[in-house]
Amino acid sequence: MFRRTLATFVTVFLLIAAGSHTAAAAENPSKAEARQKAATAMLADIKLATWIRDGKSVHVMYVFFDPNCPYCHKVFEMLRPSVQRGDVELRWIVVGKLMTTSTGKAAAMLEAKDPTEALYRSESGFSQATGSFGGIEEEPVPRNETLRQLHANLALLNRSGFDAVPSLLFRTKDGKADIIRGAPPATFLEQLVKNLE
Repeated sequence: MFRRTLATFVTVFLLIAAGSHTAAAAENPSKAEARQKAATAMLADIKLATWIRDGKSVHVMYVFFDPNCPYCHKVFEMLRPSVQRGDVELRWIVVGKLMTTSTGKAAAMLEAKDPTEALYRSESGFSQATGSFGGIEEEPVPRNETLRQLHANLALLNRSGFDAVPSLLFRTKDGKADIIRGAPPATFLEQLVKNLE
């Protein structure tokens, strides 16, 4: 019953996120299947990504994000309680695509001695009011290896059929892989965390 409820909630969220406010309660099955097929392939090749670990849990979710993305920041904040309780381990896959400062900030995180601390610093200093967004200083001259990692992260995200951030990649308890773009409501995220493999 819970899985059916979560599936319906995912469908409704995706319809809203796509801008469709139709009364249809079911997503086009071919679109859902294509999305799940892409997610399965992405998880099979997740070793190609360079990610930053956030928390420790047997339940894992990958989050594609840009340091300057306000919706990514919202997901970070909404998932803090779940991470702190040990309900989920987030693996943040950074891309640098939204603003001219994104690549430098993404590189600064990957090149930091402690990438997790750099992620926290960026998120704790996040500010739309100042126009600086991600609160970490840019790496002015990223290493070639770092640029390769960022390119590989974006290439993996593009395999989902879109390049939007945030994008949440996961596998549920029933073994199904899926990917959701955008910042779902907090209640949705809570239910999703409870249903992770």
